[in-house]
Formats: sequence, C-alpha cells, structure tokens
Amino acid sequence: MIIGKMDRKIRIFTNLTTHNDYGEEYIQSESAVDLWAAVDFKQGKVGIDADNPLAEIPVVFTTRYNQGFTANTLKYIFYNDVKYYIRSVQEIGRKQGLRIFTIAQSQ
Repeated sequence: MIIGKMDRKIRIFTNLTTHNDYGEEYIQSESAVDLWAAVDFKQGKVGIDADNPLAEIPVVFTTRYNQGFTANTLKYIFYNDVKYYIRSVQEIGRKQGLRIFTIAQSQ
C-alpha cells in the first residue's frame, strides 16, 4: 500500500448506534468523516431497468485502517458530488489499510 497515492479527499458517512434502557442497539444518527483515499474506477455495466437507462460504475476506495469502520456501520461515500453505495469492506494486511468496494448508480 503506497500512501502517496491516497491523494483524494472523500467523506464517509457512518451510522452511530446506541443502546436503550433494555440494552437493545438502535441507530441514532449518522456522522461524517473526511479521509484521504486512493480512487480506482473499474469497468461498469449499462442496462435498462423499468424502461430507464441505468449505469452502474464500480469504484474501489483504498484508505488507511480505521478501527471504527466495518461493513455494517458504513453507509455511503461522497466523492466529487457523487454518492457511492458501499458493497463490502476488505482489510489490507494486518490492519494496514481498508479497501472499500462501492457502486455508483446513475439514471
């Protein structure tokens, strides 16, 4: 993982979970964290969904490791005025970094 390639500023939105009086977890709100990341655009696919053209663009964001991020707590990434929905999160090495697999849908 080359840190110098992480030259794009992204904003990650996460869910904040809290516990009620009975110990049950629930989502209280969302918070945003600004991070530096490397952005890798993959080849997407184009199709038609309910007579509307649909383009899915897969994008992989690579960031430094952050202990608070898991696939369950991350909601989406906002980069260049586009919302990228998170599909999965992969740990790189032994807590060296995170590879976040996302999809941007445009209609």
